[in-house]
Amino acid sequence: MLNTVELAGDELKVGEVDIFVGRNYVLSVRSRTERGFAEVRARSEREPDLLRHGSAYVLYAIMDTVVDRYFPVFDGLEAELEEVEKQIFSGRSNRAIIESLYVLKQKLMTLKHATAPLLEATSKLYGGRVPQLCAGLQEFSVMFTTTWPG
Repeated sequence: MLNTVELAGDELKVGEVDIFVGRNYVLSVRSRTERGFAEVRARSEREPDLLRHGSAYVLYAIMDTVVDRYFPVFDGLEAELEEVEKQIFSGRSNRAIIESLYVLKQKLMTLKHATAPLLEATSKLYGGRVPQLCAGLQEFSVMFTTTWPG
């Protein structure tokens, strides 16, 4: 399972993608996330040399897409932090600034808990754009599982 994080107004929405990989297939199941993976298919079809690696490359492409989707969230949090910095020097009340910092801290913790399990999953893979672990997919199937509290 990979956690997805999307901006929903001022809130962070955490979802998940379960991925099952076998020799001739990749099955992804989304939950609590809006965006699908049509662009992964298009990307894979544009890169036939990498697609020759089969399900290993498709697994990589899905994981890469999930990670790429974190960046707009990081950008949004950075913008919020800059706004709080402006408030600090604007003479706004300390209570309002503290509340803004607390909200930002909560979002950062949500992001940390959502993304941290990805480190464990990816540490099991090695090999750039085609995970070496997947080279023997003819022999077995892999399911990524991580947990996210909440």
